Amino acid sequence: MPGLVFDWNDSGFNNVSTVPNCHSLTGAGAVNHDNILFTFPKGTAIGTWSRNMTANLPWAKNQTGVPNICNSLLRINKITANTGNVDIEDYLHVLE
Repeated sequence: MPGLVFDWNDSGFNNVSTVPNCHSLTGAGAVNHDNILFTFPKGTAIGTWSRNMTANLPWAKNQTGVPNICNSLLRINKITANTGNVDIEDYLHVLE
């Protein structure tokens, strides 16, 4: 079960009423764990969410004078239970 781990910048993340559920991870099928870890039923759901962010919220990252919504974002692709190995990647590029 893949997931995303966020380090939110609370001052930069705002709801956008004109694009409901665009940035809502639960709207894309994620399960919320304390607003930090969001797990998805499959990797394609993460892709759907990231495409929505890219297409509909171009302001989400790196604009002069505007706080970024997120300080860091990691994608967990797989955790192997018997070894503890973790396959992760920096996923902040979806907000750039």
